[in-house]
Amino acid sequence: MVPGDAGVLRRVTPDGEVAWATRVTGASRGMHGTPAIANGAVYVGAYDGALYAFDLETGERFWRRQLGDAIGSSPAYDR
Repeated sequence: MVPGDAGVLRRVTPDGEVAWATRVTGASRGMHGTPAIANGAVYVGAYDGALYAFDLETGERFWRRQLGDAIGSSPAYDR
């Protein structure tokens, strides 16, 4: 998984090919932390103050939760 300051999250294969890419936020805001992966989902926080969940295989967005101020760190998963 490759997040970016341009607001695009990419899944890259071991060969370096982009499997999928999805715009997470507007171009003026992006992501900095490393995404967390659990149970077939990718979780990433963004500078727009929201936490996002995406399907690991397709990149389809499952949900978005507004949490407040900018998120510049990596999310953690706890079973």
